[in-house]
Amino acid sequence: MATSWGTVFFMLVVSCVCSAVSHRNQQTWFEGIFLSSMCPINVSASTLYGIMFDAGSTGTRIHVYTFVQKMPGQLPILEGEVFDSVKPGLSAFVDQPKQGAETVQGLLEVAKDSIPRSHWKKTPVVLKATAGLRLLPEHKAKALLFEVKEIFRKSPFLVPKGSVSIMDGSDEGILAWVTVNFLTDYEKGGILKVEDFERKAREVCDNLENFTSGSPFLCMDLSYITALLKDGFGFADSTVLQLTKKVNNIETGWALGATFHLLQSLGISH
Repeated sequence: MATSWGTVFFMLVVSCVCSAVSHRNQQTWFEGIFLSSMCPINVSASTLYGIMFDAGSTGTRIHVYTFVQKMPGQLPILEGEVFDSVKPGLSAFVDQPKQGAETVQGLLEVAKDSIPRSHWKKTPVVLKATAGLRLLPEHKAKALLFEVKEIFRKSPFLVPKGSVSIMDGSDEGILAWVTVNFLTDYEKGGILKVEDFERKAREVCDNLENFTSGSPFLCMDLSYITALLKDGFGFADSTVLQLTKKVNNIETGWALGATFHLLQSLGISH
């Protein structure tokens, strides 16, 4: 499963010819010139949208992607992304699930502002919860997810089966670029060897008290990536990797690949 996600993301990046990211509440030089939603000027049947929520341990993030399918049978082109986030994450509302779901409701307004009303009913919305909810007791995690499902059900967007779920760690780990950025200390990425992952994993896991406050899951993430690279893909310790945080100004996280896969599975992208 992890390999197919990586392939999907690679194909998406290759097909990208122009991309744009909009962060709400952030002053930009083009404010007042372009629409805040960054939607295509000429919206047509070939314009596709997808809404992906990343419910992480420290906050909940929304990604609203715009794709354009120029020709049937070809991969759609990523045209833009609208991003916003709130803190704390859903897991902080373990005993107040309705209140936690309200944070998702607020972010849905971002999607409404970003997508033409004519496309709402055919735009899928999905939430994938990651590390924070995985650690909660099952019944408490289910209570939070249920309230989010209710928010989605009342929204004007397309709610597919399994729209709210906890993501398996193997799917998330392969694109854990936040950890990658920690390793390189470069905003735009860097170069390192596979053995550098293992070295940093040992350093973090052996000194948890120095790392858990800012990145409570860093030991787990680094250990997983090390095992994936060495045992999963069979890379040697000396294999050199080129890492990047953004491609064409789009975050190289799992949310983009997940949205593209969602559009394909629903038959929205042909």
